[in-house]
Amino acid sequence: YQRRVRRDIIINMVLATDFGEHMPFLGKFKARKALGPFDPLKQEDRHMLLYFSIKCADLGHTAKDFDLHLNWTERISEEFFNQGDEEKTMSLPVSPFMDRQQANVAKSQAGFLNYLVLPLYREFVELFDDCSVCLTQLQANLEHWKQCESIPPTSDYSVYATRREKPKEGDKSPRAPTEEQSAALEVNEYKSLRLSSQNLQLQKFDLNEEDPTLFEEEEAEDESEDLMETAIEHHEGH
Repeated sequence: YQRRVRRDIIINMVLATDFGEHMPFLGKFKARKALGPFDPLKQEDRHMLLYFSIKCADLGHTAKDFDLHLNWTERISEEFFNQGDEEKTMSLPVSPFMDRQQANVAKSQAGFLNYLVLPLYREFVELFDDCSVCLTQLQANLEHWKQCESIPPTSDYSVYATRREKPKEGDKSPRAPTEEQSAALEVNEYKSLRLSSQNLQLQKFDLNEEDPTLFEEEEAEDESEDLMETAIEHHEGH
């Protein structure tokens, strides 16, 4: 029995990193937190904290020193661009954010950190304030990316290592994106992540009734995901 329980926990910790379930999971976490303090003696609370912790760890490079974060950003970006290159050679439509000639890494990273990662870490630090240093570094990295948004597409990632100031009034340099453009970026980033997640969807395992999985299909979608879908529809309608 203990072996099966441990196995189920490990499986669900892996599934917790699935971005297809990111918004529903975050909504469930907030809903549980609103009910009161987590009880470490309760199995369900312990498991939820484990799942939440590994989600933060999975995105841990975003909360590290910018040089380390940039190293991992280059790796994942090149992985995406290699896929885009293959899609071009096969005369297929290039997936969002995977065209190395058009993708703006800084804008993409700023949207990713601001919309998906920052809310996650804020929730985590509210429970574990000893980890506030991670949130501070994450916010610094986000600001760094925002200052690099005017940099055109390039394969030289070292250009992002030097902090760039946003263009001033009267400057002919490319302007930072408007709020509407940033919102469009965040929506497209979310849609792209969901698409990638669906293509790589892992088989889900159901736990027994005493240890219910947090990722079962529900009749009604999570409120936060409903809001996101509404935002997507709104954007597509304009």
